Amino acid sequence: MSLLPDTFWPASEASRQTGFSRNPIERRSEYRTPEIVAEALDDPDALTLVFDHEGRLLFDPLGSPWQSRDRTGQLALEGHTQHLLLGWAGGTPRHAVQTPEGADDPAEPYKAIDVRSLYAQGLLSPEDEGAVGQARSLLNWHGTHGHCSACGSRTEILGGGIKRACTSCRREVFPRIDPVAIMLVTDGERALLGRSAHFPEGMYSCLAGFVEHGETLEDTVRREVLEESGIAVGAVRYHASQPWPMPHTLMMGFFGEALSSEIRFDEAELADCRWFERDEVNEVLARRPAYQRGEPAPPGEASAPPRGAIAARLIADWVDLTVPKS
Repeated sequence: MSLLPDTFWPASEASRQTGFSRNPIERRSEYRTPEIVAEALDDPDALTLVFDHEGRLLFDPLGSPWQSRDRTGQLALEGHTQHLLLGWAGGTPRHAVQTPEGADDPAEPYKAIDVRSLYAQGLLSPEDEGAVGQARSLLNWHGTHGHCSACGSRTEILGGGIKRACTSCRREVFPRIDPVAIMLVTDGERALLGRSAHFPEGMYSCLAGFVEHGETLEDTVRREVLEESGIAVGAVRYHASQPWPMPHTLMMGFFGEALSSEIRFDEAELADCRWFERDEVNEVLARRPAYQRGEPAPPGEASAPPRGAIAARLIADWVDLTVPKS
């Protein structure tokens, strides 16, 4: 039984409205005996996501990203470097494979498209986007854990990809998830937004940072905001989360209450950081469709992150544009 049918989700749940979040695959991690995994990997009806060695998805943009067994063999060409069992959907096994380095590009109409572009351009359904994100994260991790960190021997995939084990000392390791706090800090009618130098021209977003050892999520919010902007934060409230497969991150979104107002931003971290009035934030959100089409913001004007990004969710929900009224 799936743990994530639509009927289990509150319609207004903020996390469900972020990108990569609507994944219908049943992982069944606790029930993956060697026999069950072998049967699922050999199932002739299994459907597969095929990625090239650079992590780009191989698919027909006018069709489904899922490939039949015959088509998987053709796209994977001379073999694959990773073969993972993602889980089951509708009772059918779902796989992910990666082609070897040096393999030829797929023939028309198939294309190789990176996951970030798939997301930004909205080329996948929300459900397929979630499954592609799961596959990309797992392939990223497996591709960097071919050797044991304890003894240096080769590791092998177990459970269809839910873990790896050393072929010598049998030490087990599990797929890594990097926790990141992302926060919208406010002081009543103003919101604190910043922009990194690598952002598209004119785009402002929420501040964010990795969780460090020995600190709570709330203290991560306070530390990162103080380090990046010089603003002290008091009360912190959780709002939403988003799996982010670049490479294997879990974004956790918060609202923070500012205790100070003078900005002294870290120029090594940010190109700019400033307060936006609520009316200004509405204008920033209104420019988002142009940004999603690849159009830069007009000179001197700001735009918001694309729809589906957890930063956009935090900003939009703060101005009460999209949250359904109870």
